[in-house]
Amino acid sequence: MNLAPYLIVAGIICLIALVATFVIGFRPEDSEYEDQSAVVRHWSYVTLIYILAFVPMFFLIFILFML
Repeated sequence: MNLAPYLIVAGIICLIALVATFVIGFRPEDSEYEDQSAVVRHWSYVTLIYILAFVPMFFLIFILFML
């Protein structure tokens, strides 16, 4: 079974989510936008979520193509 189409669709969805996160993150209308400690905390959480999601995904894709 060829999994390449599924991987491509999943990758496109992840890229759309990443772009949407940055668009939402740079919204100056947010009430906490002026509080730099809150902004840093929010970006830290988003970065951690992406690291926890993308690193295992890339590792598993690498293993999939090596086997």
